Amino acid sequence: RIGAHAQLQHYGQILGMAVRTAGSAAELCSVLEELSDKELICIDTAGYSQHDVRLKRQISLLRGLSDWGIELFLALPATSQLSHLKAVVQQYQIGDQGGVIVTKCDEAERLGEVLGCVIEQALVLAATCDGQDIPRDLWPADATGLVSHLMGVVQGKSPLTPAGENNVMSDQQRVAVHGS
Repeated sequence: RIGAHAQLQHYGQILGMAVRTAGSAAELCSVLEELSDKELICIDTAGYSQHDVRLKRQISLLRGLSDWGIELFLALPATSQLSHLKAVVQQYQIGDQGGVIVTKCDEAERLGEVLGCVIEQALVLAATCDGQDIPRDLWPADATGLVSHLMGVVQGKSPLTPAGENNVMSDQQRVAVHGS
């Protein structure tokens, strides 16, 4: 999309991360090889509609790179309706290869639909995002904060953020949310 590369370059500067472009599977493998000594490599994919055939090719490509240990994380906006969320999740088929980052929590009146989708689809909720100030507004998933927010108990700028926690995510901080 127009301006996407410049925007990613800007985010890379903010996060202190190198940004590379790959237009094919071969180029992506080359970039992954070049960056193989890095602790974290984030791959931002083209934002195709869940109805676009190119999306399936893109997902297949990433799944085909399983030797690299790629985890897929789907960004689900908290402002979307349940039917749209379900359609997106079904197309991306994250399964056990990744998880979900719930975005736009600060813009949503309620989190019930997006969290209902996460629970119903038995997805791993990795993080929440409650603003556009990345990385400061990106938080590890916190069950207590989510329940408090759902119950309307917590007030303030970031009701999803556990008190005293920083926003550095690790595998141990991911919360698996499953339906009962």
